[in-house]
Amino acid sequence: MSAEQKNNGRWLARYRDSDGKRRSAGVFDTRAEAEEAADWAESGKSASDSYTPGMTLREYVRGVWLPQSDLHPSTVQDYESLFRLHIESVLGSKQVNAVSSGDIRRLCKDTSNRKSKHRAVKVKAMLGSVYRTLVEDEIVDVSPTRGVIVKVPDSKPFRPLEKEEFALVLSALPSDQTKLFAKFLISTGMRFGEAAE
Repeated sequence: MSAEQKNNGRWLARYRDSDGKRRSAGVFDTRAEAEEAADWAESGKSASDSYTPGMTLREYVRGVWLPQSDLHPSTVQDYESLFRLHIESVLGSKQVNAVSSGDIRRLCKDTSNRKSKHRAVKVKAMLGSVYRTLVEDEIVDVSPTRGVIVKVPDSKPFRPLEKEEFALVLSALPSDQTKLFAKFLISTGMRFGEAAE
């Protein structure tokens, strides 16, 4: 286990799982917190082993859920940031079993109004993951995210390129090979990443 300081001054907790793979145990404000989370994650305890009655959402997410999650390090960082910026100040001090659907609905509505609907969708998704673990570990009976609907904003309408526009794109490409690849993409509808695999 280890704690690595990031460019922003925060600490990334690292540990090795039972297969010897390096995993992230979350991002923390201090080295001590990161090392503690890494030790805890390396011990292999489950969330239900670490949950104590009366635990706040902040204590659970930071001390249990994030360190134990088997998520990609960038996802852990995204969740940690989402929790710190949008959830913790509103729901962090509430007990895990005291958070209601109304609390989550209000949080998502407020996030949608202050930031964006996309951010509100992410907040609800993260809390859904947290509470799914709590339900699976039989700590709560029902997730308060159940039945909470966050409307996804309409995406911008898709407008395909006209033949003349595509001809301009082709003329700007440097080689026959890249032109052939562009024709392949446009004819199949594949995205670059899908075709490049």
